[in-house]
Amino acid sequence: MNRGVVGSPAIVRSLLHDFEIKRTISHQEVRFYLMYWDKSVIPGDNLVHISIPDEAELLRCSAIQRPRIEFQGAFHGNEVANAILSCQSIAAGQLVQDEAIDSVILQFGDALNLPPKFLTLNNTIRVDLVNALPVPSSDTAIDELLEFKLKRNDQLAELHDSIDELYLEIFGSPDHSFSTNKAVLRLKDSLSAIDKLQTERFKKLSWFDLSVELSSGKISAGAMIGAAVHYFDHPVNLLLGLCAGAITSTIRIKSKATMTFTPGASNSKLAYLTYAKRARIL
Repeated sequence: MNRGVVGSPAIVRSLLHDFEIKRTISHQEVRFYLMYWDKSVIPGDNLVHISIPDEAELLRCSAIQRPRIEFQGAFHGNEVANAILSCQSIAAGQLVQDEAIDSVILQFGDALNLPPKFLTLNNTIRVDLVNALPVPSSDTAIDELLEFKLKRNDQLAELHDSIDELYLEIFGSPDHSFSTNKAVLRLKDSLSAIDKLQTERFKKLSWFDLSVELSSGKISAGAMIGAAVHYFDHPVNLLLGLCAGAITSTIRIKSKATMTFTPGASNSKLAYLTYAKRARIL
């Protein structure tokens, strides 16, 4: 199955009577999209155009799609921020209906930032992959990255499959032996392979965190879902054995009540959150 991600061109904050564009996404964050997803969608709108790095080249080679969401009427102050933030939700709400592609929202930061009408309070399990995903530096040519991705598509698909398997196991039978679970071991192997391949190919890398909020979604495990949420009331930390510079990669799992993306309620993965932790020159 193809993997899709719906992003935002900027980190936007709604103020009481105004809005703030804190920053646009970086060159390396664009490369994070390109490396780990088959289809990357970063919608825009007819109110404020927010460009992204390397936009002309990305559109030329169809590496990223930028659909335009049309709003009607006059918008002022924080209404503009809500419209900008709504673009991601509207595009994601359309894509999650397509069963041929596994689509999720992705935002940079540590909390989901969407208009209230798209959010629902849910008990979820949050999985953090800390210092786990290498991404080439911002000066890496787009064509070079896409060539690498094409050649290593099997390994990247294996990584996504191993992450999905881990999510299923979390809702399955969490217990004291979870750290030796086959899904955890498979994820470690997949991440090690990706780390090795990118380290050999690219001279400069940063390691990104990747967090996901999980709901029961399409999983019909009944009482086991409640058992998993209860089990992870006490956070579980597992060493992955990868080292990004002097920092060891880990998996962190915990349950929490949080605001989640309402249109994605039928999916097990509600949204991704991510950011780069550190850079290393090899």
